[in-house]
Amino acid sequence: MRHTWATLAILTLTGAMAAVWAQSTSLVIQVVPEAHITPSSVPLSFNVRNSGEVVVSEPVPVIAWVRALPGQQIRLTAQIGSLTGPDGILPVSTVSWTGTTGRATGGGTAASCTSGSFTAGSAQPLISGWNQSGIVTCNLSFSLTTDPAWSTGSYSGQVTLQISAQ
Repeated sequence: MRHTWATLAILTLTGAMAAVWAQSTSLVIQVVPEAHITPSSVPLSFNVRNSGEVVVSEPVPVIAWVRALPGQQIRLTAQIGSLTGPDGILPVSTVSWTGTTGRATGGGTAASCTSGSFTAGSAQPLISGWNQSGIVTCNLSFSLTTDPAWSTGSYSGQVTLQISAQ
């Protein structure tokens, strides 16, 4: 039996297709943790006009989006680098924050935004009770602690925010 080139090509292609069809395929989906935060830092600016007055910043909406693996705790933290005023550098413990929960979706609906004061050298938790993927908006207001000895003038600093799933 004589085969032409076309016949040989068809027989070869048919054999290759049968080999492909005989193989099995599988689909593997790998979900990796991921987290985003906007903004990643908040500039602080306080203007004391009268000694002893309480100065509070406008609320800053912080939007955190997290895809976490099962069993991971989601942490949103803040750390203040330094605080300067008319008399120089002040302890970061003179700044506090108040957090209120705004819009939340998914596992973020179980989370609560916190309130507290900063301590030197450590990141402070801004959220609690978040352990499933979702989105949370925390509205943060920063303030100087009540102190009748505040000098009049401008005070400034920077708060760095971080989000993670552990």
